[in-house]
Amino acid sequence: MTRTACPPAIRLPRWILPTLLAAILLVPACAKPPEGPMGTPVEQNGVSVTLQRASLEYIDLEGPTGAARTQAPVLLLDVLVRNDGEAPVRYDLNWAATQASQGTSALLFVDDGEDKARPPRADNAIPPVTLGAWRYLDDPVTEAVVLQPGDTLEDRILFQRPPAGAASLVLSMPPRIFGSDTRMPAYITFRFAEPAEIPEPPAIGVGEVFENDDFTLRIDGVAVDYIRLNDTTRGEGFSDSPLLRIGYTVRNVSESTLRYLPPRSSSADVPRLTDQDGNALSRASFGPNIVVPGQQRDTRQLAPGEQVEDFLLFERPPRGTDALHLYIVGQRFGSTGLVRAHFPYTWTEPELPPELAEDNDDDDD
Repeated sequence: MTRTACPPAIRLPRWILPTLLAAILLVPACAKPPEGPMGTPVEQNGVSVTLQRASLEYIDLEGPTGAARTQAPVLLLDVLVRNDGEAPVRYDLNWAATQASQGTSALLFVDDGEDKARPPRADNAIPPVTLGAWRYLDDPVTEAVVLQPGDTLEDRILFQRPPAGAASLVLSMPPRIFGSDTRMPAYITFRFAEPAEIPEPPAIGVGEVFENDDFTLRIDGVAVDYIRLNDTTRGEGFSDSPLLRIGYTVRNVSESTLRYLPPRSSSADVPRLTDQDGNALSRASFGPNIVVPGQQRDTRQLAPGEQVEDFLLFERPPRGTDALHLYIVGQRFGSTGLVRAHFPYTWTEPELPPELAEDNDDDDD
């Protein structure tokens, strides 16, 4: 499947280096910002930030036509912010701004090793993830939040993949999240080692269920067979060659009505099937006069608790295929997210339907 837009190939904005340099020059030479390692709170004015976890992962982004995986892994930093001070503070990482600095934004740098230059050198900056029209649904905070005394907040900050060889990183948190009178950022250092293998997000198999807040999807079966067709001009028959049939059941588990788009609808990204090497496999296509019995044809409104059984049809995978990967965007079911399903595959030659076998016998006679 070809997308009209892809998850962002994240780049360092042109403004970030000169802006960072300007911000660095404003930090007084005699000042010593607070600093600590991952897992230890870094505190100013009674407000603390703890870096709880750092992981390199592929993530799903929600776009105008559905969900897609990032083309490159992303560094996820999970932080815990706690206000133990006496006054409210505003947690704001300057998400919507077109410029960033250590005074206003969370920034990440490759550490300088033993020298540990503070402020960090601007040319060691690791770019943030710029999403554009895409959204990361697992981001718990996307706008400013006021933390009252005693409040805590968990956030996830996204950065691009650190450069090869980066072994130590330093996260800079802006001074204003520690209170309006705070003038210095806080630094959190941590070791980084890229894993030998970055795991793919989890996927379901035959008989297993995908779940989110709005719907569930169960893969009911995968088989290669001749598919019964109804030609409105020529009558009933079968597909000329065997096709891959993937059956599934979608159930509305939300409290609202969901719109279900049938397999042949193209108003959202269509389901995509690839082999073990990522090669896309073609969907079975039929003319407008062909009806596939049992396959949903029209958009449906699924009431809470209602379910629908349906199936996808693809051209038979070629010999040499040993695994199949199915991707369906949640927008097809009135929701969000990306359904992943993986199945083993073995080439088989299905039996002819009795009607076709009889036709062959007649031809032999």
